[in-house]
Amino acid sequence: MITPGTSAGARTPKVLLVAHGDPHSNGVCELFLRDLAAHCEPGSLVRYTMIDAPVRERESTWLGFRSVSRGVEHSARPLFSTLTHRRFCRRAAPEIAADIVSLVREERVDLIWIILNSPNAICLADRLVDQAAPLVVTVWDDAEYLASSHYFDRWTSHAMLRSFTRVLQRSCRVAVASDGMAELYASKYNVRGIPLIHGIHPSLWQIGTASSVGKGDYVVGFAGSLHCKREWNAFLAAVADWNRTEARRIRIRFIGRFPRFGVSALPSARLLE
Repeated sequence: MITPGTSAGARTPKVLLVAHGDPHSNGVCELFLRDLAAHCEPGSLVRYTMIDAPVRERESTWLGFRSVSRGVEHSARPLFSTLTHRRFCRRAAPEIAADIVSLVREERVDLIWIILNSPNAICLADRLVDQAAPLVVTVWDDAEYLASSHYFDRWTSHAMLRSFTRVLQRSCRVAVASDGMAELYASKYNVRGIPLIHGIHPSLWQIGTASSVGKGDYVVGFAGSLHCKREWNAFLAAVADWNRTEARRIRIRFIGRFPRFGVSALPSARLLE
């Protein structure tokens, strides 16, 4: 794998980062990418971003690096998601792949690094494998979860999972979100997943100043993305049973974007987005 650092006198390898999302958001994906890109040398990185909105300026900068953006269709609503994804794979993906190949040649890119954070990104990666430059990928959310969370029909889901398998098996390196995912992908796809986990350096840790809850209600905090909907629903059912019989109630604080479909919510749950 080509790394940002290089020995003295050698040309710094150039990496093209491809992702789906808003480069200026404060979501987990972008925070992760900013921290990684902060270690890259000037001029060693170019970014290509698919954005779920019309793009006013195709060319801009991101953390001082050249950034190219392209607006794409994307939906997570049942039925619409299947139609927009199929249209993307049939029409937009070939154009974007050709655009990226041209950018690779123009910038003399040594390595394409693509974040498989959406079905569109998986479709695009399938077209970029074995083209123009070696490909490395980062997986945070498993493809089966992406298919279910987008409510794809079974044919679209199967097609996306086949693309995901091809991309993993033909990429030079595969970064994954956990040791468990690495073990799963080794047995399922016969690939070596390298756990790449975002963390906070111990020197930046701070002791919390919040006071204890006391003897009132129990407060359970959940922060992040809700992937396991059946487990969440079972948890809420257990909380409801507890609250019907016990004096000290359980209250839930959910910090994040709550799913619109397939999950239960309690009147005592508070959503903080």
